[in-house]
Amino acid sequence: MRLKVGDREIEVRLGREGIELDGVSTPLHIRDRERSGGSWVLTLELGGTVHRLWVTPLLDGSWAVQAPGGVRTVVSPARAADAVTALGPIKSPLAGVVVEVCVAAGDRVAAGAPLAIVEAMKTRTILEAPAPARVADVRVAARALVSAGQVLVVLEADETQ
Repeated sequence: MRLKVGDREIEVRLGREGIELDGVSTPLHIRDRERSGGSWVLTLELGGTVHRLWVTPLLDGSWAVQAPGGVRTVVSPARAADAVTALGPIKSPLAGVVVEVCVAAGDRVAAGAPLAIVEAMKTRTILEAPAPARVADVRVAARALVSAGQVLVVLEADETQ
C-alpha cells in the first residue's frame, strides 16, 4: 500500500518479520494493544522507536489509523483483486469539512492516489482511489461541509490503464 506522509509518498509492505518502507526492511513488534471506546490503541516498536496508533473501524469496512499529531489515513481491507468492484461512488467515512479536492472530472488516477481530504476535529482523513480509474464526477468543493456516507467523487473503470 502507498501512504502519504507530509509531502512524501512511501510504499509500505507488511511481512512476518516486520515492515518494509520504500524497500527497506525494519523490525516491527506489537508491544501492547488495548480497547479504548470503539478503537484499538496499539503500541508498536518500529526500528527501536516506540509509537502509539489509534485504529478505528469505519462504517464502510475500512479502518482509520491515526498517529499523534492528527496524522490519519484510511486503510481498506479489500484485496487488490477486489478493488475494481470498489469503483463507483467514493463516500466520506465521517462528517466533516472538505479541506482539499485533489482531482477533477476526467482525471486518470492510480490506485492509492488521493481523491479528497476531509477534516473532523482537527484530524485529516485522506480518501484514496481503490484501483486505477477515471474520475467520472466530483460532487464536492473545498470548504464544503459533508456528512458521513455522502458521495464526494465517482470513479469508473479506465480502459486505458
